[in-house]
Amino acid sequence: MDHNPKIQPPAIIIYAVLAAAFLFVSSETGSYLLENTDLPLNLVRFLQGVLFTVLTLVLFFFVQRKDRGIIRKIKLVGPYSPGRMKTAILIPFILISLGILSADLFGLIENTSLNLTGAVMTALLLNTVTAFLYEAFPEELFLRGLIYEQLRRKFSFPVSLFSQTVIFLLVAVSSFLLQSVLFGEPVSITPDYIILIFFFGLVLQLVKEYTGTLWMSIIFHLIYLETARFISGASNTEGEGLIVYDELFPGVLVIYLSFLFVVLGSLVCFSILVFRLKKHNI
Repeated sequence: MDHNPKIQPPAIIIYAVLAAAFLFVSSETGSYLLENTDLPLNLVRFLQGVLFTVLTLVLFFFVQRKDRGIIRKIKLVGPYSPGRMKTAILIPFILISLGILSADLFGLIENTSLNLTGAVMTALLLNTVTAFLYEAFPEELFLRGLIYEQLRRKFSFPVSLFSQTVIFLLVAVSSFLLQSVLFGEPVSITPDYIILIFFFGLVLQLVKEYTGTLWMSIIFHLIYLETARFISGASNTEGEGLIVYDELFPGVLVIYLSFLFVVLGSLVCFSILVFRLKKHNI
């Protein structure tokens, strides 16, 4: 842990506020475009992503001017080893496969078939680009990058791990609350959403800790989002899912696959891997 007596705790607050503000501005810009233009939804989402990423990169440019070593400090570099990177990429895909197979075996889904059409693959590619710009890259740069780096200057790994997760949750919730306060729009923040964000934040940080690169947490973030959009949520996408199936009850695969297997399963796997690294000081 890097101890620095000159650390300024407000920096963590500033980064968190800016992350929520950038997310809010991007979201409201998208809402404005949908209400006042004839632009298609996919293009609007892409523009939201471009705006969020550009705002984040502008901030990062100013941070880098003050701290030339920030890229190394937040680990926006290559992994510690190719082997760890391969393991980290394989784990979610193995869990996804096991989740789908067991869900079919237990009767949670039936009439399952692949849907690898050109239209689906194109939609997957476009959605991945948009998700990278609007969610995975800027959120990871803020939360698992800048904010976590500030936390580790002051606190131990366990404290920093849970603190960044709480901040991750606060950023997401505050953006919704700001929207409600300014525009009087109703906000629905359910307990399952809070639980998901909390455990998801833990997984993303553990992934980075194991591989030694922020890029892997960005990749994992994308894997989760595309799984939720094109597999576990495929029953609601009008044929755009990678698989087609009938659910035992609506939303069962979201709970069973996205949360139990991808999030909690990854939490167990990466907790074990990181614990072994810490134990042997690798």
